[in-house]
Amino acid sequence: MRYLSIFLLIIILIILDLPLHAANRQDAEIRGLCKKAWELIEKKQYDKAIGLCNIVLKLDPNNSIAFSYLGRAFNEKEQYDQSIEYCNIAISIDENNKIAWYNRGSSYAGKGNYSKAISDFNKAIEIDPNWVLPYMSLGFIFGDSGQHNKSIDNLTKAIKIDPNYIEAYSARGLEYSHLGYFDKAMDDVNKAIDIDPNDALGYYSRGIVYSDQGKYERAISDLNRAIEIDPADSNSFFNRGLTYAKKGDYNKAIDDFSKTISVEPKYSDAYFNRAMAYYNTRIYEKSIEDFSHAIEINPSDTQAYFYLGYVYIKIRNYDKAEELFERGVKTDPNNEEVYVRRGMAYSKMKKFNKAINDYNRAIEINPNDGLAKILRFGAWLNIYKWIIIIVFLFIMCTIIYFKRLKPRLNFH
Repeated sequence: MRYLSIFLLIIILIILDLPLHAANRQDAEIRGLCKKAWELIEKKQYDKAIGLCNIVLKLDPNNSIAFSYLGRAFNEKEQYDQSIEYCNIAISIDENNKIAWYNRGSSYAGKGNYSKAISDFNKAIEIDPNWVLPYMSLGFIFGDSGQHNKSIDNLTKAIKIDPNYIEAYSARGLEYSHLGYFDKAMDDVNKAIDIDPNDALGYYSRGIVYSDQGKYERAISDLNRAIEIDPADSNSFFNRGLTYAKKGDYNKAIDDFSKTISVEPKYSDAYFNRAMAYYNTRIYEKSIEDFSHAIEINPSDTQAYFYLGYVYIKIRNYDKAEELFERGVKTDPNNEEVYVRRGMAYSKMKKFNKAINDYNRAIEINPNDGLAKILRFGAWLNIYKWIIIIVFLFIMCTIIYFKRLKPRLNFH
């Protein structure tokens, strides 16, 4: 009887412990699936990662990590609205999920909503002040918006957290280069190479710094090395193409922009710059094709509309050029530069009254725009040049006539 009681007690304990073991097994399975999903994201296998996250959510519908990973996967697929939606869910489940805040910030940045992106990155930093990625992303945003000193501040914070972070040194070096601090820029990009001489990023960044200084052969040498290490990096081909273009070697530039596009078919700047190279070699048909591709990929690219319009002026299709200038102005109607550009185009088309209207609008937006004032005066001279010439000739003829009538003194 005593042994029977002990046996029954053991059975009861086993039965009571079964749910705990099952829960532990499920937790372990979920952690494993999440880890695998992240590995797939890093390998750019986004659809497979999404599938795994959905399996996790069937097991645990309130798994904040799975929602944040879905946000990351859709961000990488450039489906930013869907990414933000998943990150919102992740944050609603766990407001201290730093990954969700960071991923949502990345998606806002992808949409061009930098104020919301900055807010989310700062929230991720508030949750974990020693996480380098939000500092890096803030550095990129401030750099892209021309706030280079703020960019440098954030990249410096990233370096303080991780003194061997190659990406931070490379990025800060480029920011110094933008400001013309080439000695500091070279220190940073050389440090990146010293940390890992087999990492392409250091050579890529140093190539850009050399190019910014006009040292094109050194720039090309470093970019060659970057391509040798990582032939799949479209940015190295792109920047080598820019360097060849600066040298005036447009055929090699076209080759590199074409390689960029073969690696990354939606690289709008590669189409834009290849179009510029075709324009400079007077291959206008291909230039039109590439500017059109750039606009298709990035419909808010104001410069692409204007340069495409200039190509149409070259081939004397003035109606098409005017249509493109109008579309270009609509992309950024409060920027005086777009009116100056359109005014210059109208002047080339000898539509001086329209040019003056655009220069007036530019001056209205920025009363200190000296270029617009000079160009407006030039357009005004072109309108009234015949009147000015006639008046000038009339005055000169009158002076000559009266000089001839002036009585002469005769000495005897």
